Amino acid sequence: MAISDNPTKTRGIEKAWNREINKRFLAFRKSVIGELKRINQLTVNEFNVDPDQLRAYMIFFQRELDTFIVGDWQEQYQRRSYELAIERTNQELKRQGVALTSLEEGAALTALELSAVIASFDSIAPNLFNPVHQEALSFLFTRSFEALSGMSQEMARTVRTILFNGAQQGIGINELARQINDRINVGRSRARLIAQTETIQAFQRGTINQAALAGEFLGEEVGLRWLTRRDNKVRHLHAGWHGKVFTKENAFKNINISPWNCRCGLSPVIEEADTQKKRDKFTKERKQLRNLTNP
Repeated sequence: MAISDNPTKTRGIEKAWNREINKRFLAFRKSVIGELKRINQLTVNEFNVDPDQLRAYMIFFQRELDTFIVGDWQEQYQRRSYELAIERTNQELKRQGVALTSLEEGAALTALELSAVIASFDSIAPNLFNPVHQEALSFLFTRSFEALSGMSQEMARTVRTILFNGAQQGIGINELARQINDRINVGRSRARLIAQTETIQAFQRGTINQAALAGEFLGEEVGLRWLTRRDNKVRHLHAGWHGKVFTKENAFKNINISPWNCRCGLSPVIEEADTQKKRDKFTKERKQLRNLTNP
């Protein structure tokens, strides 16, 4: 089966986020490994540091974690993904002729009148100042910060164990540096997973919230169509949702069931645009995708 484009179109944002992760972890690694070798005052390979020095080093290690890894630097990428969702949602609704549905059925519009209605639709939430969007972003910012903080605390605990065991067992400095480097690489992988998940979640939540605002403006339900990447990496559960149209409540429920590594997107749908031809197309794709993925 042919692989569809990324339904969220957020690859560029995720790549930029990952570049920042790589830069920060590289600087962090250079600092903490360099300091470890400095305090050991290497004349031989044996790691020989007293307990007070080890404790002082762990204070330094935590400070460098806070400087390079933990913080609010992730927020800019989540905000960009959320903004993209708002923009894409408005564009898709316009493409479906959403302006026509705000008037009486069968009303004829001149080009000037149509432009006025579309401009009115844009005014409902063209930016992030709407309280619904502010609340969603606050939630996203807090969650990503807590995820990164938790990963950093776990890394610090593991490194502390490595160092104290190394001092007791006389493990060489080069071996200790290798073990710490391996643990830092695990942390970087976790950070990249957070970036992928939170990029997609920001897009999904932005789409759901903007569709809901549009529904309030239009006075009718705006559905949310689930879209997958249509490859064998899609979860079997998510494959079963491909092409289906959900309410706001069910869409929120679905994005919270298994968010890690999810690459799925959502797209707004008004009833008039959800034709039988489209439903048949997605039914066919869904059947093929479920056969392709493992339960």
